[in-house]
Amino acid sequence: MSSIEINYIHKSYEGFKLEVDSLRFNSGEIIGVIGPNGAGKSTLLNILFNLEKPDKAEFRLFGTNFEVNRKMLLNNIGYVTDETSVFEDRSIYWNEKFFSSFYDNWNSNMFYDLMSKFSLDSDKKINELSKGMRIKAHIIFALSQQPQLLILDEPTSGIDPIDRSQVLKLLKEYVSEKTSRTLIISSHISEDLDQIADILLFMKDGKVLEHDTLRNLKKRYAGVSKISDLIDKLYESK
Repeated sequence: MSSIEINYIHKSYEGFKLEVDSLRFNSGEIIGVIGPNGAGKSTLLNILFNLEKPDKAEFRLFGTNFEVNRKMLLNNIGYVTDETSVFEDRSIYWNEKFFSSFYDNWNSNMFYDLMSKFSLDSDKKINELSKGMRIKAHIIFALSQQPQLLILDEPTSGIDPIDRSQVLKLLKEYVSEKTSRTLIISSHISEDLDQIADILLFMKDGKVLEHDTLRNLKKRYAGVSKISDLIDKLYESK
């Protein structure tokens, strides 16, 4: 089953044009999104979560048009970025109470289990946390929402290697628990994608130049055993 069906998404800025056509993401997949700065990765993800409006688009999430059933879709999509929308001047505890009343599938037990796992203090205000701790808090909020589609834009930036590995393991387990779940993760840290991704989406200059399983890509680009090598090959060939 396709969790995302894109017929086309087009968006233009001064000096930049995003043109994504005929793209499908299936339930149960973990998709790694890579590409140089300015490739259009964040713009594409923002449009999927309705943070940016496309110039023109035709796409469906879980078989539903976003504008037709916004509340249902927002209940089923989690999004983590550096600018994830939480109340920065309020405590983690206060934020949890607020979001638990907002999302239909919110799991408070999961929330506090993960808080303990990552040694986060619920009495702390979000703006009192270090960057790494803040990102971990954002991921906990997103997972506790129990979304079917989880979108993460550079989620491990600023987290130390041990915590990064722990976060990636947690994300992989979350997707594997239910076949209906899909994870899209954009990261410039190729080692992270080596650990977690089974599909790779390569973007450059606003276009998708590759979208395939890692296994198929490694077969097509000879001598490649890890994503960092594959990225080099993609840059050379594209």
